[in-house]
Amino acid sequence: MTTPPDLAVLGAIHRSGPVTRREIAAQTGLSLNRISAVVADLLTQRLICEETSQDRLPGRPANLLRVHPEAGYVIGLDIGGEFSCAALTDLAGNLQAMVEQRTEAVPDRNVILDGIAHLVQTVWHKADTMPGEGNSLARKPAALGIGLHGIVDSRSGLVLGWPNTPAWASAWSGVDLAGEIWQRTGI
Repeated sequence: MTTPPDLAVLGAIHRSGPVTRREIAAQTGLSLNRISAVVADLLTQRLICEETSQDRLPGRPANLLRVHPEAGYVIGLDIGGEFSCAALTDLAGNLQAMVEQRTEAVPDRNVILDGIAHLVQTVWHKADTMPGEGNSLARKPAALGIGLHGIVDSRSGLVLGWPNTPAWASAWSGVDLAGEIWQRTGI
């Protein structure tokens, strides 16, 4: 399966930024003309930004591309048997907010999932209400990643079990965690 050029270019910028168009060409195998067209589109969408290199080499300085930090936000969740943590970062990986709460270790699936959704909403609200310029987060996070200490079927995405916390193991069995959180948060 091939990666669409815009995703290949954006991925190269995210992994290696700040990076030049030539360096992107070397990483992706795309032509400089194709890269320039994709970069122009990504700049228009404000997904990336461009800056002039400050090196002192002779000749025209290279323009460097990097992911625009405020182009979007992501939330990472760590669901543990005692505590759960949510971290919100911009697309450049800069931490915007973090919240930790006690995990609801009960045998009721809905209580557990509602608690996780509340954690997501809490970290988002915390970042949105922080004082300072530019802290208003006008749109939902682009993605949410979940880490948990249970057993997950990588093909189906279903939680198969949670062996270290018997008090709630039955509530986790067969849970489509991504789908359940999507229904509760839209992320």
